[in-house]
Amino acid sequence: MKAKVLLISIFIYFIASPFKTNAQSLIPQDSIAMSDFDNATGKTGIVYAGMTTSAGRVIYLDLHNKHLTGKIPPSIGNLTELVRLDLSNNQLSDSLPSSFGNIGDSITTYVLLTINLSNNNLSGKIPASFGNLTKVKSVDLSYNQFSGMLPSSLGSMTDLVQLILNDNQFTDSIPSSILQLPNLTQLALDSNHLTGKIPSIPKSPLQDLSLSHNRLRGTIPDYIGNLHTGDLSFNQLSDTIPSNVLNSTTLASLSISNNHLTGNIPVVNIKNNFTFKNLDLSNNLLKGSITPTLLNLEDLQFRLNYNQFTFDGIEGITQTKANDYLSYAVVYTPQANLPLIKNGDSISVSAGGNPVNDTFRLFRNDTLLTTQVGDSVFSLTRPGKYNITVTHSDADKIYNQSTLQGGINSILLLNSDVISYNLLPLELLSFTGTIQHGDALLQWQTSSETNMDNFVVQRIIGGMQFQDIGHVNAAGNSHILKQYNYIDNDINKINSDIVHYRLKMIDKDGAFIFSNILTLKINTLDSKFNIYPNPSKNIAAVSFNSTAAGKYTIDIMDLSGKIVTHIEGTATTGFNIVNANLKMLAQGTYILNLKTLDSIRSLKFIKN
Repeated sequence: MKAKVLLISIFIYFIASPFKTNAQSLIPQDSIAMSDFDNATGKTGIVYAGMTTSAGRVIYLDLHNKHLTGKIPPSIGNLTELVRLDLSNNQLSDSLPSSFGNIGDSITTYVLLTINLSNNNLSGKIPASFGNLTKVKSVDLSYNQFSGMLPSSLGSMTDLVQLILNDNQFTDSIPSSILQLPNLTQLALDSNHLTGKIPSIPKSPLQDLSLSHNRLRGTIPDYIGNLHTGDLSFNQLSDTIPSNVLNSTTLASLSISNNHLTGNIPVVNIKNNFTFKNLDLSNNLLKGSITPTLLNLEDLQFRLNYNQFTFDGIEGITQTKANDYLSYAVVYTPQANLPLIKNGDSISVSAGGNPVNDTFRLFRNDTLLTTQVGDSVFSLTRPGKYNITVTHSDADKIYNQSTLQGGINSILLLNSDVISYNLLPLELLSFTGTIQHGDALLQWQTSSETNMDNFVVQRIIGGMQFQDIGHVNAAGNSHILKQYNYIDNDINKINSDIVHYRLKMIDKDGAFIFSNILTLKINTLDSKFNIYPNPSKNIAAVSFNSTAAGKYTIDIMDLSGKIVTHIEGTATTGFNIVNANLKMLAQGTYILNLKTLDSIRSLKFIKN
C-alpha cells in the first residue's frame, strides 16, 4: 500500500509537468552526467531512452532491467532535479560515488523522491554523503554487495519513509539514529552481518521491521509491540519475551524464531483487541506452561516447535473449548527431548500436565516394546538402546501441523533422550595406549568377567567409521584382575596425526557393549619415518621429516645390538629420502636408528 501511494504521488507530479525525452535539450551539467553514464555502462544510447526531462533537467531516470554493466559515474551528482531514479535489476558494479548525495538537491516542489538500486552488484560502503538526500522518501539498495558500517548520516534523511537494505554485507551495529527517523515506517535490514544490540529508543513510527538473519544479540525492545509486522528471526537474541509484545494491539505478524530466548510465554490478555494472525516462537529455549488463551485463539497461525515445552497447560484447551477441534494451525512438535530419569534398572520421564492423561511407550533399539497409561516407569531386562515417547489425551484437540509428520491434526508427540542399558557381566577397569617405535600399544584391564567371549579392537581415522582391526580372546569367567594388550603395527604409515580406538566387548550369547574411545596422537615426525620396501633386498629408501637442516646419522643394528651399517649426511628442512645399501647384510631382522637434530627414532625391518 505504501509503495502504491509513492507511485501515485509521483505520477500526479509528472502529469502536471511538461515532460521531454530529447537529450539535446539538456543543460550542460545534466548532459555531462547522462553522457558519462551512457559511456560507463557500455549501452550507447539506452540511458537516454529511459530519461524524462523538464526545462532541460533530467527529472526521471528509469533504467530498470536493461542489462546495464559498469559503474555509476561521479557526474551522477549533477542530476540535482532528479525526482525518481530506478536502476534496479542490472549488473552495475563498484561503489557509489560520494557525489551521489547531491541527487535531487535543487528540488523545491514537494515531491516523493525515490531511489531504487536493488538487484545489482554494487559494493563498498555507503558514502556518508548519502545522508544529504534529505528529500528522499524511499530508498531500496537491497540485493547488492554493500559492506561496512551503516553510516550514521542516514539519520539525517528526515523525510525517509522506506529504507530497504536487506541482502547485503553490512556489519557492526545498527545506528540508533536510523530507528529514530521521524517518518520511517518500513525498515528492512535482514540478511546482513549486523551485530550488537537492537537499539532501544523511546518511540518509533516504524510499522514494518525486518532484522532477520543477522548476528544481533541482547533483548527484544519494548517498541516491537508497536509494530504491524516484525521479523527478528535467526539472530542471537536472549532473555524473555516482553509481555507488551504478545499483548500488542497492532502486531499482525511476528517471528522471533531461531534465537536463544528463554523463560515462559507471557500471559496474554485477549481482551486487549488481540491482532495476531501469525506468531512464530520456534527454535528457542522457551519452556513452562503453554498459554491456553493462545492455543484457543481462532485464525492464529502459531509455531512453537523446537523449544522445551511439555504438556503443561494442555488441559486448559478442553476447559476453554471443550471437545471442539480448533479452527487454526499450531505447529507444536517436535520439542526438545525429555531427559530420561534412571533409577537402578528402571527409567521414567516427566512430560508435564496430569500423568493420568499421558500415554507412555517404551522403545528398545527403535522397536516398540510396551505401552502404559498414566505411569512412565519402565523396568529394563535386556541390554539395548531405550527411549520413551509420550502422547496426551487432550493434546489431539489442537489442530496441529507437525513439521516432522507433515500432517494436519497430527498427534502431538514428546520424545525422550536415548539411553544405553548394559547387562553385560564385565567390569572394565582401564583402556589405555601409547605409540612406541611406530606401533600403537593398546592395553586394558578387567576386574571380573562372566560368560565373556572376546574383545574386538576397532580403529577410526579422520571422519570415517570404526573398522575392526583385530580381536583378543577373553578369559571367559574370572573374578581376578586380567590384563590384555594389542599392538597395531606400523601406525606411522597412516596418513593422519590422530587415531581413535575402542573395544567391542562380546559375550558368548552375542551381546556386546563398547568401551570408551581412546585417542592417540601420532608424532608428526614419525608419520613420515619409514623404510621402503620392507622386506628389503639390496637397496632400501629411508624417509623422514626434519624440522631443521643439519647433520643426521643412520645406524643399522642386528638383534644383538651390533652396528652393521653406518650412514651420515646433512638433512634439509622438511621431507628427506636417503638410500641405504644393504647388499652386505645377511638375511634377517634389523633395527634402524635415525638421529637428527630434533629427535631419535627407530624401526624394525627385514632383509631378504
